[in-house]
Amino acid sequence: MPAPRFRHTFESAALALSLLACSAPTPTEAPSTPVPAATAAPPTATTQSTPLALPTPAPRAALGVYTASVDAAWRHLLGFGQEAGAVVVAMVVGSPAARAGILEGDVVLALDDQPVRNAPELQRRLPRSVGQMVRLSVSRGGGRLTLTATTASSEAVDAQSAETLEAARAEAQASPQDPFALYRLAILLPPRETRAAIEHLDGAIGLAPDFAAAHLERAGRWTDLYLAEPRPGQQPATSPYFFPALDDYTRAAELAPDLWDAFHDRSNFYYLTRQYASAASDGQRATELDPEEPRGWVRLGWGTYGLRQFGVAEEAFLRALRLDPEQEEAHFGLARVYRDRTPRDDARGLAAYLNVLRYSWDEARRSEAANWVEILSR
Repeated sequence: MPAPRFRHTFESAALALSLLACSAPTPTEAPSTPVPAATAAPPTATTQSTPLALPTPAPRAALGVYTASVDAAWRHLLGFGQEAGAVVVAMVVGSPAARAGILEGDVVLALDDQPVRNAPELQRRLPRSVGQMVRLSVSRGGGRLTLTATTASSEAVDAQSAETLEAARAEAQASPQDPFALYRLAILLPPRETRAAIEHLDGAIGLAPDFAAAHLERAGRWTDLYLAEPRPGQQPATSPYFFPALDDYTRAAELAPDLWDAFHDRSNFYYLTRQYASAASDGQRATELDPEEPRGWVRLGWGTYGLRQFGVAEEAFLRALRLDPEQEEAHFGLARVYRDRTPRDDARGLAAYLNVLRYSWDEARRSEAANWVEILSR
């Protein structure tokens, strides 16, 4: 589960895959990023040809927990002394984590003996394959214990989420003065209930004004409303959701200046609203806070791509792939770089788009990749 707010045989494809090995590691086995205004949409392939056997991604593994990075607000709300780790905010009923004995409020400190300093690191260390056993070291009530869980497919875990949501609704109704209960319900509400989620987050922040994670989640919900608006030709700042989102992202960063999530998420918001220099700056800050987290490099890549600094963007995306060869948004970013720079690099662009198809479940990215694979492989 996410932390609270990713063979065909024709000769040109084979050549492209061999070229990719020179520019990024060969893989062992995703919110869509829009095209900047300066970038044209891909042409539609119209020639008659034999349909290509396009790659598809493997099932995604999950434990069924929603986590947040430990900060001062979490220590105060839940009364624990841990300085780092990933606090379990919500858990899917009947999930691998629930069967392992993990409880909401536990703080995950290590996975398979590798330290977990924050929520992104837990996500990064989780095995990709379904059915793999992992050992989790957790802090609970001042003690430390080791629990064992077996990963399941994210689709199977998601199918069990309705019961989890109803339990959270009941708890929030029974404890309207508990900011943790209000926050937990808000992160579980589906996109169609975004406004209700914002109301619950308003309540949580009213009770705990320094609750950085609640500000960050509310910023993400404002961003969802911003993206849902029809805005042809309008400036981002004219949206009624622009400044509430920016204010919440900034407040989260002020409350927790070492919170990687705040700078990563604000960088994405800046990119979505075409503020590319700010997107690059926050992406750079994310890489400084956690240079081993590939998604920070991805954010730096998109910011510099928006600035059309294609060489810097390429290196940032490649850095992400050196950390995680399956990082599908980095492959997508590389594909855009190779496609949009002059001269266009068709071979590497084709290889990168093939990797998008291999690793991404995002429908918009897969659609663009399939179209350009056909165009570039002619």
